[in-house]
Amino acid sequence: MTASSWSRRDALRLGGASAAALVAAACGSSASSEGSSGNSTGSTQSNVSALTGADLERAAKGEGGHIVWYNSGNPPLVAAVTKAFTKAYPWATVTGTPETFSDLPAKLISEKVTSAPTADVVWFPPTLRQKLMAYDIFTPVTLAGDKNMPANTLDPQKYAHPVWQLAIGIVYDPKVVTNPPATPQDLADPQWKNQIAFDRVQNLGQATTWLAVWKEPMGATAWDNWLDALQKQNVFLETDANASFTAVLQGQKKLGLSSSDYIISESSGDAVAMDFHMQPVPFYNQQYLTTRAQHPASAKLFMEFASTATGQQAVASVGLSPIMNIPTPNTLSAWLPKGVSMLPGTAEANFTANTSSYLSALSQRWPG
Repeated sequence: MTASSWSRRDALRLGGASAAALVAAACGSSASSEGSSGNSTGSTQSNVSALTGADLERAAKGEGGHIVWYNSGNPPLVAAVTKAFTKAYPWATVTGTPETFSDLPAKLISEKVTSAPTADVVWFPPTLRQKLMAYDIFTPVTLAGDKNMPANTLDPQKYAHPVWQLAIGIVYDPKVVTNPPATPQDLADPQWKNQIAFDRVQNLGQATTWLAVWKEPMGATAWDNWLDALQKQNVFLETDANASFTAVLQGQKKLGLSSSDYIISESSGDAVAMDFHMQPVPFYNQQYLTTRAQHPASAKLFMEFASTATGQQAVASVGLSPIMNIPTPNTLSAWLPKGVSMLPGTAEANFTANTSSYLSALSQRWPG
């Protein structure tokens, strides 16, 4: 199911509400009910957006300091950030839930249309943004911590706020591959037939992001032709980017699309490297304040914390790369070879705003 095909009926079917609640939602009664409660919540969030420092902390304490947080499928990250936040704010509590990446949109949409309790803060990659923004699930918020982040990673609309990142690229074993592809087009060379692995494009994950960003520099026609040529390479579709990395590590495939975190975490005896002939493509995770947040001040305080050096250190402690340029083994500015930089976040703007059209083109070639 593509983003454009989501309907109210789909969301209701996926939700776990009672039959009576589903009927009420389908008839629009829940929407009108939410409208009345949403006005007061929205007003509170408007006030919260301007709060900073001690004023924000006082407002969070006044709410009880509780945050409901959905994170896209990373239990160690939830544990590490929760521990660091509650150490900084001992009066606060966090209910952090690592949700399966592919299940997160359905959960949020179902909670929205049925007026069920939902998260205050959600972390997920921008590949899910188009689908979720269509349901008015998130609200813009100004974060003081955004000043700590590179300008090209920021959302001018202030919905999304960067929290961690990875670098996506071609991975290979230098002992096996001595002349890796120098351009995306080189992947269509016959020598790589049956030798490429990447994760299902329907994951809206790393392969989808990497393949999509080349459309603009190539041009639409050349991009389509490139995808057609790449399809003929009999690419092996893996369950996720980790499996693509493992296929190269174990010698099953010569090339894979994967990310920096697997290379950074590999042991000294392993030999998988990333090909830097091409600029690595960033894969971000961003944080959002929900429109129906019951604890908006506490939520904003949590988001601000994630944008500090202490919050970014907590992110790095589980092997992810902070976006802030802080001294950790995972910081990409230190990990990348001298003279190599990632593509700017702005290179993904069209893709994240129109994900469904890119996914349609990719799914035609790799139905999954």
